[in-house]
Amino acid sequence: MPVNIFGQGAKAKVEDQQYSLPPNVVKLSGFLENDIQNSIEHWNKGVVRSGCMFYRHTQDLELRKILDETVGDILTAQRPNGSISCTEVENQPGNKNGDMMERKCTMLAMEEYYDWVNPDTKVLESLKKQADCLIAQIGNPPKTQITELGWSANGIESSTFWHAPKTWTRITISRSQSKPIKSVW
Repeated sequence: MPVNIFGQGAKAKVEDQQYSLPPNVVKLSGFLENDIQNSIEHWNKGVVRSGCMFYRHTQDLELRKILDETVGDILTAQRPNGSISCTEVENQPGNKNGDMMERKCTMLAMEEYYDWVNPDTKVLESLKKQADCLIAQIGNPPKTQITELGWSANGIESSTFWHAPKTWTRITISRSQSKPIKSVW
């Protein structure tokens, strides 16, 4: 007897859906929990994104305090041109040794902090200034083309930068329309 694996003749269509679980539903233990706690304790400034994801599920108040302080510190590093960068303003956006990947990671970390930890308007304003800075620096000549940045032959790691503004644009639109934020990934 043949088996129908493609759902032909099915009575109802089932839509695939993703959603976030409520806080404290998932409990980690063992080596993974130990590694995460070690990361939070010793490397919090380097793992803001991981800390935000972990906070989202645990609502740990000590972690929240660390994240608040860390993001506050990051915000103090914003330059007058809007960038948060270790490259001096006059050398931005750099070249093959530029800092596009670092700027992208900073923006993604701040977006996740805003989305999952604290929707502080200072963070969103910082993201807008960072994006405005990059838009002013990157593009068709006379601006620097994004494929001219980064360490790979084709600049692919720099091109992945555009994930960050796409993500926080979703937040801006959702907030302005007073709709709940839903992940599109």
